[in-house]
This record gives sequence, structure tokens and C-alpha cells, in this order.
Amino acid sequence: MGKGGANPYPGWWATSDKPVWKGRPTDWNRPDMKPYRELNEAKERKKREQDQYYKEKSWKQRRQEFEQEFKKRFMEGEFFESNQNNNNFTTGDYHVSNDIHPIFKIKKSSSEEDFKKQYKKLILQHHPDKGGEASMFIKIQEAWEVIKNKFI
Repeated sequence: MGKGGANPYPGWWATSDKPVWKGRPTDWNRPDMKPYRELNEAKERKKREQDQYYKEKSWKQRRQEFEQEFKKRFMEGEFFESNQNNNNFTTGDYHVSNDIHPIFKIKKSSSEEDFKKQYKKLILQHHPDKGGEASMFIKIQEAWEVIKNKFI
């Protein structure tokens, strides 16, 4: 039998005594189908609500409502990181004791190689592709730019 030959064992995988489901189940009242039934009902309810909303309002009215809602959420600060509890390292709202920068946690008397090692270590640790936080990654890069200029 070469390439593209017919299967000599057609239907060998469907030898179970249980019926084989094809497509969507028809008996939604079975106890094991309850989560799927509820999910399906919720999707249908949401679709009906959206259809009704789109029938009642024109595109211009919907756009105005969206803009008003967006302005409200924007002014409440929903789209910004809350820096109330965290120190903002990028604007200098931190207390410098003996460290040159609190992100690097290295003393002022350290050499440039120590800063490079610490920078590489932190960048690898906080890289977004490796599961780190993007905001911390950016803060480390900005801190490195500040420190690098001091050595030049």
C-alpha cells in the first residue's frame, strides 16, 4: 500500500458499545449537560440583549454612549496603574540611603562591572517573555540608563 492508499480497517476506532456523538448534543436536560446548558443559555441571553440594544439605538447614539462611559472610566483612573502604595522609581519618588538606585540594590562604591552584572541578572529575571512583569522590566531599563550616564 503506497501513499494515499485506502484504509484497510475502516471504522476500527468506532467499535465502542456507546453511541458516538456527532455535532452538538440534542439532550440538554441530562444532568451532566447542566454546565453546558447554562453557558449556552447565558450566550443566547447576551445575544438577545445585544440585538435589542442595536435595534433601539443608532450607531451615533451608541458611539456617544461609549465615549461618555470611556471618559468617566478614564477620569476615575481605571486605565492607570495605581502608584499610591508603590514607590515610583522612574520619577524619583524614593528615598536613597546608601544605594545608588533602589532597584539595583547596589552601593554607590560599586564598580561598573557590578552594575552590569546586576542589570543583566534583573533583566533576565523580570523579562516579560520569561514570566516577569513588564512594568518592572521597563523600570530596570530606565534605571540602567540613568546609572550608565553616571559612568560615562
